[in-house]
Amino acid sequence: MFTITKGLMTALLAIALSSASAVVSAKMETVSGKINGHTCAHSGHTCPLSKLDPHLQLESAFVLQQQDGSYYFLSNVPRITAARYALELATVRGKVNEKLRVIMVDELMINGKVIWSPAMVDEAINEWESMHNADG
Repeated sequence: MFTITKGLMTALLAIALSSASAVVSAKMETVSGKINGHTCAHSGHTCPLSKLDPHLQLESAFVLQQQDGSYYFLSNVPRITAARYALELATVRGKVNEKLRVIMVDELMINGKVIWSPAMVDEAINEWESMHNADG
């Protein structure tokens, strides 16, 4: 028979509370900056230099870089979407975790227009499913 000891219960409670505080530390904000490749941002410079720059292919992740050089990872934005808008000024609305420097993006905007959001992805999936389920 399995029993939970007082020490194990304390450890589990500590883990649960620390996980809850990590969730609480992320708050909804709006952040603006330039979309840049992570390797370039981490090295302290902006690249790619143009939309045809080979750095686009080498970057595994893209970030929203601030004027002071700091940056946030765009955790749920597809790489292909971020690469398409590299070098552009963007505004992101989402849950910001300052400790991890990550934004869980609710809306990615270029020139004031929402170009990506989880809601847009859901809508596209629902539309695709409705078209394909209608065929039988």
